[in-house]
Amino acid sequence: MGSYPNGPLGNLRSDWAYTPGGYTDGMRTTTYDVQGMTCGHCVRSVTEEITEVEGVTSVDVDLDKGTAVVAGDADPETVKAAVVEAGYEVTGVH
Repeated sequence: MGSYPNGPLGNLRSDWAYTPGGYTDGMRTTTYDVQGMTCGHCVRSVTEEITEVEGVTSVDVDLDKGTAVVAGDADPETVKAAVVEAGYEVTGVH
């Protein structure tokens, strides 16, 4: 039988939330609209920069949607700065 973040199937805590980047322990998820990504290297660059931000627990960058879904308690302005550092523009946060 498979297991999940808090134990065996059927014993999930209600404060765990599934995001495209995985399960989060009741943490905030924020979606950043990222403009300018055109390839896998772009996705890797954005992912690596955001991962370095204090408070980020997971990142899921989607090239087709042009988004980065970030879980954790990182400061949104710091995450935006990381995207800019990678060479891209944040056009929206939600």
